[in-house]
Amino acid sequence: MKPYRPSNGTEGSYFTSHWCDVCAKDNFDEDVDDSGCPILLKTLMMEVDCKDYPEEWVCEDDGSKPKCTAFRHEEYRQQVEKALEVKRLDEAETEWEELCHSNMKGGQ
Repeated sequence: MKPYRPSNGTEGSYFTSHWCDVCAKDNFDEDVDDSGCPILLKTLMMEVDCKDYPEEWVCEDDGSKPKCTAFRHEEYRQQVEKALEVKRLDEAETEWEELCHSNMKGGQ
């Protein structure tokens, strides 16, 4: 494997539409979250031989089969968000129980 960089805009558009545009790491709502995935930006700013060029964009030695090793399908993002929501609910329930328990002790 070697670092991958599209040879032109058309190839780049094809690659990003297949990987970045459907990736959970870069598919975010700018009004809510502006963190996104820095890989795409770095690949646009850096030459492929730069030491800080993202190692996640790779292809076969002959240039075929480009891919992003950091890719996570949108379903992954949805699972993470659901898990975080459940965790927040669990934490809120625990806090509520602790508050009720401490109030019961204080009222005795």
